[in-house]
Amino acid sequence: GLFTVYFMASLLGWIVLALQQGSSAPMPLDVPAVASIINGYLLFLAAGQRSGNYSGRFLLGTVCLAGCLSVFFLTPRSMYMLQSGLTGVFFASTGLLFAQRARNRHNIGDMIIALAALLMLASASFTCWQIFAADDLQLARVVSFGAHTWTFTLISIGFLASVLLDYRKHLSHLATEDALTGL
Repeated sequence: GLFTVYFMASLLGWIVLALQQGSSAPMPLDVPAVASIINGYLLFLAAGQRSGNYSGRFLLGTVCLAGCLSVFFLTPRSMYMLQSGLTGVFFASTGLLFAQRARNRHNIGDMIIALAALLMLASASFTCWQIFAADDLQLARVVSFGAHTWTFTLISIGFLASVLLDYRKHLSHLATEDALTGL
């Protein structure tokens, strides 16, 4: 499903970031920022698919497209600010969907994903503050990279826990239901 796409796209984004950091030739476009924006939107799509709530897809898709196309027009500093802001919006939306699903389904895995989204939202807020107030782009990038790493790890753990708990509930339901009468 879409979680597989999210996990693979995130790994590809990290590979691009590693290639950009290890390259001596400057890249004219901030490809890792675009990858981060796309990954945030993919996670929102996966959250919508998992929760069954498909509202906001087109609006946030349009925002994602505009953010990705702005890489051609913005300076690297402005693009980083935009990437932080859009990532915060996508992760906040994802966190709301998973918090609602965790409450409705009593699934701790979904709550782990919601808390990971909260971590990313806090990181995006700190990153924007660090760039505006302290004018320290390097610290903002370090914090953002660390938050992305922890968030990816927490989302992986939360997704696996959520799937396992849903499967356990399904098996428990099958064990208590009579196959012939459906009672």
